[in-house]
Amino acid sequence: ISAVCVLFDTKENWDEGKKLMNEPKKFLDSLVSYKKDNIPEKILKKVKKYIKMENFKPEIIAKKSKAGESICKWVIAIVNYSDVMKIIKPKQESLKEAMVELDKAKSELAEKEASLEKIRNEIARLQASYNASLGMLEDLTKQKELIEIQLIRAEKLLNGLESESKRWEKSVGELNIDLHDLVGNIMVAAACCQYEWNLKGLPADKLSIENGIYTTNAKRWPLLIDPQSQANRWIKKNEGIKVVKQSQAKYLQTLENAIRLGAHVLIENAGEVLDPALEPILLKQTFKRGGQLVLKLGDTDIPYSQEFNLFITTKLPNPHYLPEVCIKVTVINFTVTPEGLEDQLLVAVVRYERPDLEEQKDQLITKSAELKRQLKETEDKILKLVSEADEDILNDEELINTLEQSKETSIMINERMREAEQMTKEINASRELYRTVAIRGSVLYFVIANVAMMDFMYQYSLAFFTTLFNRRLKMSAKSDVLEERLEILIKDITIQFYSNICRGIFEKDKLTYSFMNATSILIRENRITAEEMNFFTRGPATIPQVENPTQFNTDVYINLISLEEIHANFKGMKESLVDAADTVYWKDLMASEDPSRLSLPSKYEDTLTEFQKLLIRKIIKDENLMLYIKEFIKNELSEEYIESPPFNLANAFIDSTNTSPLIFILSPGADPIPNLQNLAKTMNMEDKLKILSLGQGQGAIAQKYIEAGKANGEWICLQNCHLSSSWMPELERIQEMQSEETTNPDYRLWLTSMPTSVFPVPVLQSGIKMTNEPPKGLKANLKRTFSEINLLNMKIEQSKESTAYFHAVILERRKFGAIGWNIPYEWMNSDFFMSQAQVKMFLDQQPDVPYTALNYLVAEINYGGRVTDDKDVELIKSLLKRYFCPDILRDEYKLSLLDLYYAPKEGTLQQTMDYINTLPLEDDPEIFGLHPNANITFKKKTVGEFIEMLIMIQPRTVSSGAHVITPEEIVS
Repeated sequence: ISAVCVLFDTKENWDEGKKLMNEPKKFLDSLVSYKKDNIPEKILKKVKKYIKMENFKPEIIAKKSKAGESICKWVIAIVNYSDVMKIIKPKQESLKEAMVELDKAKSELAEKEASLEKIRNEIARLQASYNASLGMLEDLTKQKELIEIQLIRAEKLLNGLESESKRWEKSVGELNIDLHDLVGNIMVAAACCQYEWNLKGLPADKLSIENGIYTTNAKRWPLLIDPQSQANRWIKKNEGIKVVKQSQAKYLQTLENAIRLGAHVLIENAGEVLDPALEPILLKQTFKRGGQLVLKLGDTDIPYSQEFNLFITTKLPNPHYLPEVCIKVTVINFTVTPEGLEDQLLVAVVRYERPDLEEQKDQLITKSAELKRQLKETEDKILKLVSEADEDILNDEELINTLEQSKETSIMINERMREAEQMTKEINASRELYRTVAIRGSVLYFVIANVAMMDFMYQYSLAFFTTLFNRRLKMSAKSDVLEERLEILIKDITIQFYSNICRGIFEKDKLTYSFMNATSILIRENRITAEEMNFFTRGPATIPQVENPTQFNTDVYINLISLEEIHANFKGMKESLVDAADTVYWKDLMASEDPSRLSLPSKYEDTLTEFQKLLIRKIIKDENLMLYIKEFIKNELSEEYIESPPFNLANAFIDSTNTSPLIFILSPGADPIPNLQNLAKTMNMEDKLKILSLGQGQGAIAQKYIEAGKANGEWICLQNCHLSSSWMPELERIQEMQSEETTNPDYRLWLTSMPTSVFPVPVLQSGIKMTNEPPKGLKANLKRTFSEINLLNMKIEQSKESTAYFHAVILERRKFGAIGWNIPYEWMNSDFFMSQAQVKMFLDQQPDVPYTALNYLVAEINYGGRVTDDKDVELIKSLLKRYFCPDILRDEYKLSLLDLYYAPKEGTLQQTMDYINTLPLEDDPEIFGLHPNANITFKKKTVGEFIEMLIMIQPRTVSSGAHVITPEEIVS
């Protein structure tokens, strides 16, 4: 402690030491903070005295006090530190000085280094700037190269997009139109591709396409009214379709297999009654059993595939289905449309007349489709690349290159398409030159289709029509002058169809058919309006409530002034009827028995069409309408259309095939068998002609006859099919199952039947129909009789002429009803030929003419054998005496009080026919021995039946020209 006191420069005693240690913490702090660097030398000497003491050792003091040991060590350490500092301090001073120098040097160095750093930084900045400049130069060079590339690309892009923009603008316009028409087109868009349908035979007209949509998308199975077999041919083009008929014994088994396997089935030639066994299929009465969809067909549950599809077609043109049938199926009318048929016939005409055009057209269609496909693929690729391009579209090299290639391709394709379109226009223009022929054909077909409404037996298929149409293209006269060729074709198909159809319809319907031909042609040519046609059949639509200021019949006056409402040509009719100058004409017309021979007032005579004049004449004296109609047909078509074509069985045979039956439609008194036997004899088939009259139990025999005939090339004639209605379905099945390849080419099936609805429609449509009744009118009757003699150069004596005249007179008297005969007897041609043979025999074998015997044989046995009324017996004897008398041998002996009717001189058949051609078409009642008033009742009856038939056939609203009035337009 004393040493410590020395160091703190206090008294060296315990008391002072205690004072120092009085506050231990302060004491300890003072020891720690003691200023050891500046201890005076005097104090150090004093302290060293204690250190030199033997007992001043830490280890010794430790024995007494640990604190003392520490203080001892501190004192020693302080003294040692002072001693060391004496040596170090000078060095420290030197060090300090050196440090000052060092700091100064460092300061200078720092300045130099700072200056150097600044220089380095400047160098680095300059280097960086240089490097940046080099980088910028490189970037600019690259940008320059890129911009040059982009400029090239931009030019390519602009050029490419320029052509694309035009196409896109066009597409936008088309899309806007499509958007506007979306509602109307959505059903078409949802349907399958119509192009494929057209390739498979579906006509391309609008109605057929709509029908195709209904057929493929209806919820109920479709039942297609398909008299022309268009739908039938289209459906059969589907791959793997099974075709059955209800007449087949195992057709239900085929249906069952199809339901199991998911196949498509066509039931064709269905009738008005469907097999009840089809009901679960039609109603889709499926149910699940064991997780599987099944359908109960008969007594069997069969697995039902969702892929199964059913179609039903009927050839009936106007079927009447009961409501319970209609609710089970979707009934679709697939009857051909005028536009569709017109296009089909145009193809047929051009294909024959200009096959090069049709070939080019087909090639262009294929080529255009391929070009459009390529263009569409390119457009789609461009749009895809544009939509996927980066923000900088110029960097998309693939897009630019595609656009450039697209432009070149587009230019090439568009050029080719323009060439194709131009060629298409030229081809279509060339094709359109032949449209008049197609239009005429279409008009004629729809007249033929309407003929079926006159009589059930008048059924003609579209296949029959097109076959005859194509045949006339080949057989008609040729000409290198287009206008002449078109005129030839139009005239040829018109007269040939008239002749072919007249061959199979009754005399009472032939003038109606001819009139329908004439008016339909004029309607299509816009030369008869709908209003005019409706006025003709039904009279004025509204009856004007006006006073009759004239002396003419009020009904006539009202009808005449009503004409002003239907056409501008009739304007001024009301004024004309009271005009002083015109009334002279009107009075003469009203008083005349035949107004057609007089002129109308000049303002109408020069401006009215033939049909408009017909309207006026009908109003004035409607009982003469049939005479006016003949005159109208003669003026608009020709005289050929008002005369019945001669019956020619040989021509009918030429038109037939081994699979098309020849059908005689019978009328009272008609017997075609002698004509058939004569034809068989002419063609050396007399021994191969087998005739069977059908009736109860004859069906099986008829079937054996047919099978043998097919194998041996025989002619099979089945008479009176109407008496075997139960066997008619079997006849239909036999005809449907036949094949031209497996049938002897000499085989022919001849059928005779009275008109009946049980006769199979498919057989009627596929067959050649003929009627064999006397034509209407004395002139036509005489022509028919002498044409059947068929010996052009044979001599015709007055005896033959008188017999033929008698035959025609007694037949024509029937049209007057009870005034002509009390009973309408069914005399036949066989009566005439028998009488003619007897006359010839008597003339050849007797030196004198036995007039009494001939009158008795002909009037009371041959013809009279059918006469049952006593008054008619006396009448027929009186009529014959007029023709079988000695005076008949005098040249130009009068057969009537009228000068035109006489027995011409003996001569050739052609000379006799020339005389017959001079006779008038209209018969005067006097030639039949009747009063002129007898004609009035007959005429009114004929006119009434004619108008009723027209009203039944024609639609309520007749359309003019090519426009067909829609149901919506009728409703509105």
